[in-house]
Amino acid sequence: MKYATTLQEIYNAFDQDPLSEQDFSYYYGKTMPSRTGDTYYSPINDIFKACIRNQKSHTFLLLGNRGCGKSTELNVLSKRLMDEGRLVKTVSLERLERDPDSAKATKTMYMDVLFVIMEAMLQIAEQSGCEKLTGKANDTLQEFFGETTQIITEEKSTGTSKDYGVSLGDSPIAPFLKLFVDFKRKFKDDMTVKTQYRERIVKNYSDWKDALNSIAKSIAEKCNGKMPVIIFEELDKLLDTEIWDAFYKDAEKLAGFSFSIIYTFRSAFRYDEHYQTSLSDYFETKVFPVIRLVNRDGTPNEDGYQAMREIVKLRANLDLFEPATEDHLGALDYLIKMTGGSPRSLFAAINESCSYAEDRIESGDTKAFITWDDVEYGGLRKFRGDKQVFLYTRLDNPYLKKLIENGGISNEGPSVENRAEFVKFLENDILLEHYNYRDPNGPYGWFSLHPLALEFLQKWT
Repeated sequence: MKYATTLQEIYNAFDQDPLSEQDFSYYYGKTMPSRTGDTYYSPINDIFKACIRNQKSHTFLLLGNRGCGKSTELNVLSKRLMDEGRLVKTVSLERLERDPDSAKATKTMYMDVLFVIMEAMLQIAEQSGCEKLTGKANDTLQEFFGETTQIITEEKSTGTSKDYGVSLGDSPIAPFLKLFVDFKRKFKDDMTVKTQYRERIVKNYSDWKDALNSIAKSIAEKCNGKMPVIIFEELDKLLDTEIWDAFYKDAEKLAGFSFSIIYTFRSAFRYDEHYQTSLSDYFETKVFPVIRLVNRDGTPNEDGYQAMREIVKLRANLDLFEPATEDHLGALDYLIKMTGGSPRSLFAAINESCSYAEDRIESGDTKAFITWDDVEYGGLRKFRGDKQVFLYTRLDNPYLKKLIENGGISNEGPSVENRAEFVKFLENDILLEHYNYRDPNGPYGWFSLHPLALEFLQKWT
């Protein structure tokens, strides 16, 4: 990533991937007060403090809109935990391609999550320098992989190796890690392999969980008693039916370990009808809000705008954006306003605006910066289209009509009648959830229509 001083450098400066450790000192902006309305409170800091207290393990659900900055904040959290002496592994759960002939086999299930946790725990164990697995962990993995493990063990002891990639210099954990890689490769070609390994985990669930806790204990012994932490990313990309199978039905199997785990989901997850009854007993929920651009009374929240400006200022010269005129907002403030407080959406819209500006300049215009017109006709075009396609068939929705009557603001959550639609509004960023933990005038949280949704509905309802 490179600081942008010209339009051509915009695309690199506003890459939409989460910031990594080497970028923190240059491009990381502190936005938490503009998210929570509190100078001191941070849900991420809550998680950090809980993880470093060894008296109890924790299983968290971190909920937030896509593109709101969760991944970057989790990368910062990971560095803080490692600086404190803990080993941290960030993992993701890949969704397999749909196979209409074996729908059950391709659904994500709790066994898939446990499989990924075990692989991550073995990777951490190897990183920590564990010389060997305990008897319980070793026996569990030997039984899980079956004959393949015995072949590798025998080949290693005799100094030979076939096609498993095991060398004489490998640690005792390496053969198991190579088997995980081999198994994942087989999943893509033969779903019966996935079905078989799931059955093995179900049959030996207690042993599997004991093995994970045993490995975590071995890691802690190498890290001055500090337990490892697993962070699950991108679970918000799973389909609703997959979330049901992997979490709602088997919540108790994905919590209660001797080490801490952080699962990330979209904020709408909390309003699903199954959430309260299925998950609240097993997980500690933390909400990661969007950067708040609007107050409860509908007025602009200047703190939110300033936080977004500072993020952009760290990446680019602000002279690359047209300033405000008597007729309209400055190009940057217009981009911020209409992307609703999502850094990822803002970056994408900046790139689209830049592309439109380059086309304009190639046609003979001399303004070498992003103009308001570039934003209006280039940067926001796709975002407007996406919102309009979703809303066009919902113009008569009672909840949306009431929101319009209230200027796009609501203190009310879902009712029994509108819960399903309410969740869809949150999932598609039609509805934004805001927090102000120091607001004396009402509950901490409230909702607003995304600015592009409000614009469309005010015109057509």
